[in-house]
Amino acid sequence: MTNLTEARIANVRNHMALEVTHDWDAVIATFEHPRYEMHGGGQVFDGEAAVRRYFDLSRTPFPDQDNEII
Repeated sequence: MTNLTEARIANVRNHMALEVTHDWDAVIATFEHPRYEMHGGGQVFDGEAAVRRYFDLSRTPFPDQDNEII
């Protein structure tokens, strides 16, 4: 595995772990440009304000949403 691949995997793991703790400032810091694309519904949250809105929309009804990092 290359150093770049290892760094990318570490960033994704860190990002997912930070989502569980709701540390949104730290989550945003893991992006070069914040963007989420919801493949099921087709929604796109592009930019920091939009991604923070996604967190509000998704975590308000499901505050204990978790990620399993494997």
